Amino acid sequence: MTASPRLRRPIHRGSVLASGLVLDTQLIGEDEARVRLLTLGERAPDVFRTGGLLVATFRQPVRMQTDRAPGAPLVRYGRLLSMAPLEDDEQRTLEVSVESALLTSRGEATVAPLERAALEDLSSWLDVSSFSVEHNLVPLGGVASEPDCRWQAVPEDVRKPLGVTALAPEGAAVAASLAELATAPSDRARGATRTSVVRGFLDALRGLASAVFTRATKPNTDSTSQGRELAPYDASPGTPSWFSKVRALLHRAAVRLLVWSRFASLIGRRQREYFARMLEMFDARDLDEALRHAIPLTDDVAKALAPPPLRTPSPRADLAIVPARGASATSFGLEQDLFALLKHKYRQAFDRLVALGELEKAAFVLAELLNASEEAVSFLERHGRRRLAAEIAEARNLQPGLVVRQWFVAGEIDRAVRFARKTGAFGPAVTRLEQSRDPAAGALRALWADSLASAGSFVAAVDAAWSAPELRSLAAMWLERAIAVGGPTGARMLVKMARLKPESFTEVRDRIVALLDEERPEEERDHLIRAIGRELVADGATDGTRILAKIVARELVAGTGETRDDDGARLLERLLSASGDATFRADVTACAVKPTPKAPPVVQLQAYSRIGNVGTSNEDACIATFLDERANDREGVVLDGDASRHGVLLGAIDGSAGGLLADLAKRATLAFLQKRFSVHGNSVDTWARHLASAVEHAGREIHREATTTAARRGAGCTATFATVSGRTLLFAQVGDTRGYVLRAGQLVQVTKVHTLLEEQLANGLVPAKEIESFPHVITRALGTKEDVRPDLVRVDLHRDDVVLLCSDGLSSVLSETEIRDALVGKAPEAACDALISRVLDETEARDNIAVVVARVFGDALPPADGAPVQYETMDPRWLDGRQATAGQALRTRAEPLVVHRTEADAGALDVHDVAELPDGRLLVALGEIGVWLVSRDGKVLVRFAEPTHHIVISGHGDRAILVAPRGDVHRVARLDLLTRRVRSWCDARFDVFAPDFDGATWYVGRGGAVFAIDALSERWERAWALETLDGQSHAQVRSIQRSALSVHALHVHEGEQGGASEIWSLELPGHTLRRREAFDGRAGTVAARSANIHLPQISATGRLAAWLTQLDGPAFVGCTYDRVAWNELSRKFEGTPHTPSLSDEWIAFSTTSPDGLTVHLCEATPLRECATVRLDAPSPAQEGPRGRDEERFVRFQGDRALIFDRHGRVLVFSLKSGRVLREHRIS
Repeated sequence: MTASPRLRRPIHRGSVLASGLVLDTQLIGEDEARVRLLTLGERAPDVFRTGGLLVATFRQPVRMQTDRAPGAPLVRYGRLLSMAPLEDDEQRTLEVSVESALLTSRGEATVAPLERAALEDLSSWLDVSSFSVEHNLVPLGGVASEPDCRWQAVPEDVRKPLGVTALAPEGAAVAASLAELATAPSDRARGATRTSVVRGFLDALRGLASAVFTRATKPNTDSTSQGRELAPYDASPGTPSWFSKVRALLHRAAVRLLVWSRFASLIGRRQREYFARMLEMFDARDLDEALRHAIPLTDDVAKALAPPPLRTPSPRADLAIVPARGASATSFGLEQDLFALLKHKYRQAFDRLVALGELEKAAFVLAELLNASEEAVSFLERHGRRRLAAEIAEARNLQPGLVVRQWFVAGEIDRAVRFARKTGAFGPAVTRLEQSRDPAAGALRALWADSLASAGSFVAAVDAAWSAPELRSLAAMWLERAIAVGGPTGARMLVKMARLKPESFTEVRDRIVALLDEERPEEERDHLIRAIGRELVADGATDGTRILAKIVARELVAGTGETRDDDGARLLERLLSASGDATFRADVTACAVKPTPKAPPVVQLQAYSRIGNVGTSNEDACIATFLDERANDREGVVLDGDASRHGVLLGAIDGSAGGLLADLAKRATLAFLQKRFSVHGNSVDTWARHLASAVEHAGREIHREATTTAARRGAGCTATFATVSGRTLLFAQVGDTRGYVLRAGQLVQVTKVHTLLEEQLANGLVPAKEIESFPHVITRALGTKEDVRPDLVRVDLHRDDVVLLCSDGLSSVLSETEIRDALVGKAPEAACDALISRVLDETEARDNIAVVVARVFGDALPPADGAPVQYETMDPRWLDGRQATAGQALRTRAEPLVVHRTEADAGALDVHDVAELPDGRLLVALGEIGVWLVSRDGKVLVRFAEPTHHIVISGHGDRAILVAPRGDVHRVARLDLLTRRVRSWCDARFDVFAPDFDGATWYVGRGGAVFAIDALSERWERAWALETLDGQSHAQVRSIQRSALSVHALHVHEGEQGGASEIWSLELPGHTLRRREAFDGRAGTVAARSANIHLPQISATGRLAAWLTQLDGPAFVGCTYDRVAWNELSRKFEGTPHTPSLSDEWIAFSTTSPDGLTVHLCEATPLRECATVRLDAPSPAQEGPRGRDEERFVRFQGDRALIFDRHGRVLVFSLKSGRVLREHRIS
């Protein structure tokens, strides 16, 4: 043994890749040590004894936990097996020339060469002295006889059964000669001679085919030459030459000749034998020989369907990776099962080589056999082979941004710059150079700006040059042309002109004032003012910008004296600061409109329910009561009082089971709200949440009653409840009961009925002549399932408003005109009497009736004065002090809102994803450039260099997972936004993933399985998994979405259209599979239109959205599936559809074309387009890479839609007001 080395850490901990074990016989005893080693079997064939230690070495490394291992693990460091973890300097100090073991025992460490240790004879450890050997063995069963041939040989000539004419005499002579050759074994010499002739002919023909039908050139295999320039970047396939066409024609002729002469079967037999030998090598784990004989695979359809090669594969000379791979490296056209088998064998070999530390060979499997070039690049970079990774990326035409990044990582800055100039991928190169403070950054940015200007993108050219102060003088030559674009973009350029040329300030000011004075629609005017304001505060103040800040601030508060949202208020505050004028700030503050205190309204209440003309029991119920000590759920009692002081609950319920369930719904809702009512008041959002929770609680109580009593199984009820918070009226709606508001003689239904007819009418799918005969099917009711979510609607009250709630026993008999006439000018009691009397006078009044009327009055409420009844839908999950998710201004438009940005109004970098943080800052993913943290004002705060194509944001907004695709795998990193640090995680293999996570668990899908990944672990570890279920062996997980309470996964069957596709619903936190709901992609309107479902996605509530592609043309439409039926948008679209984006209430359908990106923002229920956002693409010379179908261009977060494109544009769009709150151009 050598001298005792000094070690920092004496023993391994956690999980290690062990190459052996050490057992201390003095500690555990000789017998126990032997038992433990013998239990390992063939995994530990060699055991050495050195002192009181037994050292066992493994055939192959084994992953094990140190605290559960049968002994102390040995980890291999070259020729040294060590019981202790070694740092790099310790490995250099302990470098050995022969196989040795570093052993630690009783505080001392020694290096013991294993060749000097005593090799144990394991057979001597086994005591077989008591065993006896039996020599006369008799089989326990019968002896199998020689098998008989079940089928008799038949003539091989199948021409007669197939009706083919007989062979010509020449053909018959050739066939006879071949038959004689095959059946003449007696003459060995002649047979051998003929066999050699045939083989020689085949070899000659194979050589001729290889010379004629393959490329004459071979790739340069010198992968380390410093001066070699790789093949130029060209992602488009070339046009076949005349020689290629002639070669293909000769190839087909040669194949026919071989088939006719039966030589093709001999070649096929040789190929089969080659494949069999290769698979045997993989099974025997002879990886070196197996890899030399392995056949490259390709997913290229053209290559896979190419004519069969006229040769037998041959083993390669070495396992070198060839970056610029030529045609000789293409694969054989393989049958699908064989292709899948080889791919599986190659993946197993890759994993095994990584475990063995054979990284070069593992990279060879990725790059040369699996054709996974992007994954190979990531693998090589992670393991230090950066130059080879860059050469592969460039030679195999990977994304230009990835190539530029790899050359920078490899330290080849000149090579990266040359490639960027050649391909136009300036963004990644400029960003990398500026981060490293390279002097060449300025010159390359100037070249970038000049190339943009040469292509006519003057605005992008100015923005690109403006980022470097020393280049702003260069931007002066393009400013006038950028200003000529006009609109908000031209106005932004005018502000830059004021900074760059102070002497032209007077002209700039007059032009900005003229722009602000022009007549424009409200949305366009607001966009113009905010665009100028953001540009003014984006940089330091000058004398000119201070004056412009005052002008824009006045415009921002003009008319009302206040801004309409938080972003407008922040912009105003920054403009006031930029003006540098305290007097001006005081004037603006003084003239701001102070909000009128919300005085409580006074209400009068009345409620009645009656039995219809047919029937003996009343299954309807109603309630009109206060929530304090005056609470009274009896009908017919007239109440009036202060709504805020006493609290108000109105309700109309249409029930079943003899009225028991309706009464249960009334009492459960009342009791729930009474416990939460406070005389000190609640905010509108809080009280809306309480109302929704009360109705959900009532639904669970009804469901429990209906499921525990056999007679009531499947029963339920519909209901409309209302309450008052301050000056706001809140409705909760489930089913076909209704809520109305009467104001100044105008009656408006403010709740949406949940029936199949109404949903089909909203989508234009029911002709007018079929309305009367359409079946009455309720699509949502309390008690039909455990969790039923109500619709929430809010209305701002005015003086003398009348509120009506009723069951369908009234609304199905009386028209809205008759209802209005019964309400106008009457007190609540008289109005109820009038309505019920009119219904009972009608002979068709067969259903029960529930009516609730409330009148609101008081001087504190604003007068009606012809103000229309405006209402908006709310989502209780986002009522946390933020605005509601859907606004009246957007949802109730007769025509979709159009937001348009011209081709000149673009940035210079490709935006791949965007996520908003709680404070309004944005994370912007820029592909291979990295991810940037951008302030609300558009200033870049931090540039992270980690490649990022997708952002997985935490629900707390304090961290994110960064994802970059690398072929079949993804490069994954973790970003801590509090410390602003990025840590590389791993390369992981998954197909789909949830776009957000709770900070600890992230859900991904691979194949047909769903995995919960531990986002806090250092390794890629799953905390839970749901593997493929019965009947889903060929299903693929296509979409995953999560919420705080559930996870939904969409499984699409690959073999059939629709039939086996399912929606999985998992309940958290226990990951309980609650539902497997099948949906049929051929149902309803889909089959009627002969269409296919394309790019399906699922929401966090289980709603499905997809594209409906037409088989008979290029048109397609957006559609949704809500577990009842498919719904379609009424208009058709053309272009390239991309993956839909979903929230609980909104859907975004995105399409791209050469003209740019179009986003259709649609209300989910009923499916209706509310806004269209068009972002025009720059000129073709500057057009970014075309997006793949699977890409998204919208992310929903709360009440906002984040819209982005590949031309540097980011829009923060309000789903409440329909306005663009903020927008940035990334350059």
